[in-house]
Amino acid sequence: MWWLRLRNQLFLQAERYRRMLLPYTRVERHVDEEHREILELTLARNADRASDALAAHLQRTADILLGSDAPFADVPHSAATARLTLRAGKAD
Repeated sequence: MWWLRLRNQLFLQAERYRRMLLPYTRVERHVDEEHREILELTLARNADRASDALAAHLQRTADILLGSDAPFADVPHSAATARLTLRAGKAD
């Protein structure tokens, strides 16, 4: 089925970036617990809370990556840090 192929592509790309950026992250995280929460809420058919948990999980990932020392070609480290600081409400 097409959606299984799409899911597989998305997983492979996410895993590729996760492994590539892992050495640059400095945040301890409990991803298995985040995934379990999303799964349990989904199986319980609690769509609103599952959506919120998934959105928080993805946002946490983006914030960690932008706050890392990863050498993004299109984002100078200081710009990434500034975005993370603004998003966290820590602007001067």
